[in-house]
Amino acid sequence: MPKLKTKSRAKKSISLTGTGKMKRYKCGLNHFLHKKRNSRKRNLRKTSCLGTAERHRFKKLLNI
Repeated sequence: MPKLKTKSRAKKSISLTGTGKMKRYKCGLNHFLHKKRNSRKRNLRKTSCLGTAERHRFKKLLNI
């Protein structure tokens, strides 16, 4: 059976924490920033953890 390649975009956008959870950055901070409130932009800079359904999907992409 051939080796499985990981999806490189998923590898660059997700990082694993020490407890095994997956951490990602939030989207929506690239353009149209003049119409977003400062508090919204500040909250978009924070990281968040993936939910269980997304975690299973990204484990398939990362071959974990």
